[in-house]
Formats: sequence, structure tokens, C-alpha cells
Amino acid sequence: MSFPTDIYGAEGEQWETYSDQRHVLGTRLVLQDGRTFRFVENGGTLLVAGNVIQAEAPGANFDELVIAAAAAGAESVTVTLGSTAAAVDLFAEGYLFVEDDAGESYLYPVRSHPAAATSATMVVTIWNSIQVALTSSSTVLLLKSLYKDVIQLPTTGTGDIVGVAVSPIAADEYGWIQTHGPCGVLTDGTLVIGQHIRASDGVAGAVEPLDRDGSNENEAELGRVISLSATTEQSLCYLTIE
Repeated sequence: MSFPTDIYGAEGEQWETYSDQRHVLGTRLVLQDGRTFRFVENGGTLLVAGNVIQAEAPGANFDELVIAAAAAGAESVTVTLGSTAAAVDLFAEGYLFVEDDAGESYLYPVRSHPAAATSATMVVTIWNSIQVALTSSSTVLLLKSLYKDVIQLPTTGTGDIVGVAVSPIAADEYGWIQTHGPCGVLTDGTLVIGQHIRASDGVAGAVEPLDRDGSNENEAELGRVISLSATTEQSLCYLTIE
């Protein structure tokens, strides 16, 4: 698998789920009316239609990792793991991000890597090549694809919001979540047509009004309300997650 891309599909494809990976994680599905979706792998719990979905929380033990020096043009980086092991290709379709010192701010998509035990070294192969030489003082973050092992958004988010579930996706299976266009979303509180929405901090997986003059003014806007339903039911919203 390589990079995610756009595909154009027929109505109904957005509800298909799979036991195997049919597309690169993050592949975008565009329907004729402009609604857009992303291909994801569910984590360990059934996803519920109408629930806001987030990326898995970044692994704390895969942050600020020590590396071996790597010359510009190299297509792999040798990383020393911390107190958490890595299964084979855990970070494939994700990223290696240079956090500090030489080469900092460069982001490299991960192609593959072997399994590695805690505190062991692991050779991470990237899709392109190192642009600025890395030194032994450089540190990196290894991050899974944002669309791998996604979960329902809790009342206090721990990962980036990536979409809204449009059908039940079983644990460890694959399917589509919506990111743009009309979509039913679980409602918390009283919404107003045309009002902007944010993730609820009171009901997991729901949305509530975005109050730009109140305590949640800095929260991410997820879209706006098209049609109302009562709290705990599904309102039709126009998503603008991307």
C-alpha cells in the first residue's frame, strides 16, 4: 500500500464494511453530491452511526525517540524504542516526525518496519527520502495513521477528530466515516438551524452548540445545523471537518 487517494463511488458504498483492508487508510471517497468519507480501521469497540469519531490517542512511549544519524537521501531511519514494543508495520501508513534538532519539522510517511521489542532498535523505512541530515541528537515521534484504530470520541477528546460514523463498523474491521456534507449526528442539548457545532463535552460521540463567546470558543468547529432533533436524538448537520 502507498498513499491515500480520492476515489469516486456510487451511493451506498459509504455503508460497506470489510473484514480486510480494501484501501489505504485515509483514502477519501467522494459521492456524486459531494459528500466525502475516509476509509478507517476501527479499534476495539463497535462504532455507532451518528457518533463523532476520533483518532487513537498518540502513544506516549513513541514520542521523543532517540535515533541514529541518517544522511540526506537516506530512505530509512534507525529508531530506539522506549518501554513499549512495536508490532510489525504498526506505523505503516502513519508518520515519522522529526521533533527536535537537525531536520526538525520534517514529516515522513512510513512505508514499513519490522517488529521490535521494548528498548530495541527498529529500522523504519519511509516512502521518500531524508531531506535534511539527521544527527544522533535529533528526536522523532512515531505516529500511527490517524485512520487506524479509531474510536468514539469521549467527552474529553484524546485524539484528533477524524469524522462521523455513518454505519456500524465492528471491532477491528474497516469501513467509511463521513467528513463533509449532510450527515446525521447525535445531539446533546438544544441546537439552532444554521448554528455551528462542536464536539460535546457532556455526551460521548455527540455534538452541541459552538458558543464563540463562551467557554468553548476555542473548540474545533465540526459543521453547522441543517435540521433539528431533540437532545439524545439525531440532528442533520452539514459537516465541515475537512
